[in-house]
Amino acid sequence: MAGLPTPPDGVNPYLYYDSLIEGLVMPRTSPGFQVRLLVTFCLFLFFGIASLLAFTVHCVAQRRLGRQLWLIRVVRRDGGSFLVGNHLALIGAAGIVFPVVCCGAIWTTERFYIQRTEVHSITDWRLAIWAPSFVCGWAISWSSLHSYLHVVGDKTPRWMVKGGIFNFLNIFSIGGGTIITLLIIVLSVVGARTGHRVSDHYDAFHTFLEQAAASWQPGVEDQVTMARSNELSLSYGASVESYFVTFETLLSIHAAISVVIMIVTCGTLALVLILRRQIRMSLEDLKQTATRIEELGDSVAGPPTRRGASQQRWQAQVRKAARGEDVEGLHMEQARRIDDLRKVEKERIIICFILFTMSLLLFTQNVFTLVTLRDLGSSWPRTEFALTFTWWFSTVVASAGAIAHLWVEIRHFPPPRSSLSGDGSTSPSQKPTALQSLSQQIHIDIQVHTLQEIDSDEQEKERGRSGAGARLQPSSEKRARSVSFRESEEE
Repeated sequence: MAGLPTPPDGVNPYLYYDSLIEGLVMPRTSPGFQVRLLVTFCLFLFFGIASLLAFTVHCVAQRRLGRQLWLIRVVRRDGGSFLVGNHLALIGAAGIVFPVVCCGAIWTTERFYIQRTEVHSITDWRLAIWAPSFVCGWAISWSSLHSYLHVVGDKTPRWMVKGGIFNFLNIFSIGGGTIITLLIIVLSVVGARTGHRVSDHYDAFHTFLEQAAASWQPGVEDQVTMARSNELSLSYGASVESYFVTFETLLSIHAAISVVIMIVTCGTLALVLILRRQIRMSLEDLKQTATRIEELGDSVAGPPTRRGASQQRWQAQVRKAARGEDVEGLHMEQARRIDDLRKVEKERIIICFILFTMSLLLFTQNVFTLVTLRDLGSSWPRTEFALTFTWWFSTVVASAGAIAHLWVEIRHFPPPRSSLSGDGSTSPSQKPTALQSLSQQIHIDIQVHTLQEIDSDEQEKERGRSGAGARLQPSSEKRARSVSFRESEEE
């Protein structure tokens, strides 16, 4: 048989080739492989349960706040209307779909390499991992990026709003993701069919070699049997070659996609850091509001300055609070927005860490598998590394991320509406939550700001009527931008 070593003299050639090919297809595993598979299986189950719990807590929190649950919706901005995905809903779906597919792949791997009973299904399950993992990673990474790019604030460059960059990114993410998903599905189907042909050819070849080995007699060469053996060997080799070509194409595509997802994730992380800076500026502004307003006093701060839309919205809230209509609602609303942004910041950092780490691991495994795939003489440690490297490390990363995500959801779980008393404080029998503590922290600042802001407006009107031609400097422009940022994020 071409490409195979010659058996020693006096050894049954058919039995020799049968054991040789079986060892290449299903090598003997090292001790502890079954235990490692079992631990990986349990970690995937834990990841799925933790993700489901985090998503459930998020749904309950949204219902408690009176918000609607959604997966994808249209968000209107100054530059047009855009599709934005709910990253928490997408993570919840990924936390259910991805562990199920991976647990199926682990189960068939155990049956194939340890029990040696499953041959056809291992190809289906391993190829089935590609499409769900890509869809989950692509959707989460791009929806996270869009959620930040679509926050149009006072400092957003005009080319981003009017230059069509949002439309281009939407087309690229949605259209490109759909095309790549279809390509992966088509190649996976082709690879699965090719894998079935490999299994069928192997079964036929294995059965023939067993029968020929049983009827072999030393010193007697059956030319018909040898010819049939060579024919089956060539057919099996051709099917394996076709399978390798398809599988290598899939590995190359997925390695390139992993790099794209890592780049998008890094872009999202950069925007998260910008958001963190905005939150810190917002908190610092709220703490120093009364001091800055009192320092302005009756002094003339310069020529009149045009107020932006975000400042006008803030002024409307201030006037409403000053009339005594909704003082408690104002400071609770500001506290809730800041708490929401803190929660989003933590969640995005966790998501970026998980996506980047898993994409990097997947890229490493793809490259390593491309090198190892055609080396039929590879040792079992190299084969096991190529098979389960991503499983081992990604389960640890995903499980840690799921625990952190669940902790963030519980940490920022909103209190019941009845837990606040009339003055915005908690009852003596209840422990203040993070949102209530933050609300009480900025309560005095907002009340002082309310009174001083109205006084400032009245002084401006008096100076305008007296022809002084000057008015007080408006409230901090940075605070107005941060309020605009928070309101845009809330939408």
